[in-house]
Amino acid sequence: MPSEPESAFVVPAPPAAPRTILQRLLHPFRLKGRTRRLHYWIFIGVSWLLGFLMEFALAPSMETGYGLDMLIPAIVTMVLGVGLLAASFSFTWRRLQDMDLSGWFAVIPVSLAIVGAFGLPIASGVGGALSVLFGIRPGTTGDNSYGPDPKAQPETAASA
Repeated sequence: MPSEPESAFVVPAPPAAPRTILQRLLHPFRLKGRTRRLHYWIFIGVSWLLGFLMEFALAPSMETGYGLDMLIPAIVTMVLGVGLLAASFSFTWRRLQDMDLSGWFAVIPVSLAIVGAFGLPIASGVGGALSVLFGIRPGTTGDNSYGPDPKAQPETAASA
C-alpha cells in the first residue's frame, strides 16, 4: 500500500508562555518548587503594602464604633488577611525548599505571626526575624531535592 505523502504545511508549536515575576506572583498558593530571594522579597514588599492599605481602609470605620458601617471593611480586611497569610506560608515554604530545607519549617514563622496577632507581639517579632533570615540566606546552587535551581533557568522558560 502506498503511504500518504507528508504535508508540506507544518504548524509549529506555540512558544512557551513567558514566566514573569507578575505571573509568579499571581500563583502564590502552590507549594511545589523553589522561590528565589528576589521573588520572596517582592512578595514581602507587596504584602506589607497591602497590609498597610488594609489598615488605613479599616481605620476610619474603627473611629465610628462597631456598627454596620464597619462590617464590610472588616470582612474585606479579614478575607485579604487570610489570603495574605496563606500566600506568605506558600512563599516561605518554597523559599525553604530553595535552601534544600523542608517546607514544614514555614509553620514556625506563620504560627508566631498568628500568636502575635492575638496579643503576644514578641512572637510576631521572632517570626519576622525568621522570615528575614529565610530571605537573606542564599538558596542551594544547582538542582536540589525540590527541583532545579531557579537562578540557572532563563526567566522566559523557568518553571514556576
